Amino acid sequence: KTPLSELWRHPIHTREFGSQLTNVLRCLQLEAHGYQLTVTELVGWEHSMKNELIIAKKTGKGKQSARERQEAILSELNLEDLRERFVY
Repeated sequence: KTPLSELWRHPIHTREFGSQLTNVLRCLQLEAHGYQLTVTELVGWEHSMKNELIIAKKTGKGKQSARERQEAILSELNLEDLRERFVY
């Protein structure tokens, strides 16, 4: 057990943490494939669980450092089984 497990001890935190983690991994994947990102909150969607907008613009060569950070997050959280979904 890790102290980080407190992030998903309660169901509401699990849901929010899972959503946040997925968005972070998506952003890193896009950066790894050469996209420049803007991440913003959608305003006025009070009843929506998904209120984060990721805007990606293709700029060229991918960033190896983004791929490395993505893999480090998956490893740190013991989520290596999800690697195929996010790292390609």
